[in-house]
Amino acid sequence: MESLTNYYAGIGSRETPLDVCETMIEIGRLMAEADWVLQSGGAERADEAFEKGCDLAGGQKRIFLHKEGARGNRSPHFNIPAEYFSIASRYRRNWDKFSENSQRLLARNVLQVLGYPGDDVGHPPDDPVKAIICYTEGGKLKGGTSLALQLAKDTLGDAVDIVNLGHPDYRNATAQEVVDQVLGRGHIPPAQMTLF
Repeated sequence: MESLTNYYAGIGSRETPLDVCETMIEIGRLMAEADWVLQSGGAERADEAFEKGCDLAGGQKRIFLHKEGARGNRSPHFNIPAEYFSIASRYRRNWDKFSENSQRLLARNVLQVLGYPGDDVGHPPDDPVKAIICYTEGGKLKGGTSLALQLAKDTLGDAVDIVNLGHPDYRNATAQEVVDQVLGRGHIPPAQMTLF
C-alpha cells in the first residue's frame, strides 16, 4: 500500500547564491502548503532556506542533523543508523580518511533521501523522498549534495523527480513553476529533469 505522505528533500550547497535562497524559501512555503513534508539537513543557505519557507506555512519537516544541536537546531533527528554510514561510504573514495564529523555529515545525506530504515522492534521503514529540489553550482554533481543526488538516482531511479536550481535550465524558473513541476502541474520539459 502506497503511503499518503509525500516527502521531498530540500537541500543544497552551503554556497547557494542568496537570490536562489530566496526562491528556496518560497518553494519551501509552497510545498508545505501542498502538504509535502520537507526533509533537510539544517546546513547553511539552502537547507535553512527550505526550512524557513516550510516554517512560514506551518508545514511538516524532518531536519536530519549530523549531531545533536548542530548549528543551534533543536531537531530530534540526529541519530544516524549505522548502515547509512556504509551506504555513504560507497559514494566516497578513501572513506576512512574522512573525519568522523565529515562521515556523519555524509551519512546524514542518506537520511535526507531514504528516511529512517525499519527496525527489529516493529517500526516500519520510512518512505523515501518523491522529489529532490536542490542547488549545486552549474547543476553539477558537487559536494555533499552530490551524494544525495547519486544515491537517489541509484536507489529510486525514475521514482524521484530531481530539480537542480543550479542547472542553467532552471536559472529563471519561479518558485511556483518549480513546485508545479514537482506536483505534476508544470510545463518544464522532461529533458530538463534529466541532470545526469
